[in-house]
Amino acid sequence: MRDGKLLQPVSGSFGDCLQPEPIQTGIYDLGFSWRDTGRGSFVRDVEPGSHAEAAGMQPGDEVMTAVDLIAQQSRFDKPVQLDVSRKGKRFQIAYDPHSDRKVEAFRWGVRGGLTSADCK
Repeated sequence: MRDGKLLQPVSGSFGDCLQPEPIQTGIYDLGFSWRDTGRGSFVRDVEPGSHAEAAGMQPGDEVMTAVDLIAQQSRFDKPVQLDVSRKGKRFQIAYDPHSDRKVEAFRWGVRGGLTSADCK
């Protein structure tokens, strides 16, 4: 976005095979804040009504896995998976880190008539 307007990528910016495809997606939102200590990363607050809250994330949970937040933001259809420790028990929490509020965005797709094999 720039000046409140969505920037549209130019077709061909990443070669002849790719073109920008408009999509509607939720705003990236982990749904919790954390604090790093010398002993680990702990959930500080969980946003009420967030997907993290619905998945069971709680304040005080220790997040045991590192998450590449930059890479995760562009994975529109993949859940974030976290290893969590709570009161000595370790388990996984998975949820969609995109809010229900939809915005316009673009992702790169294979140009019509081509296959991914054509683009190697």
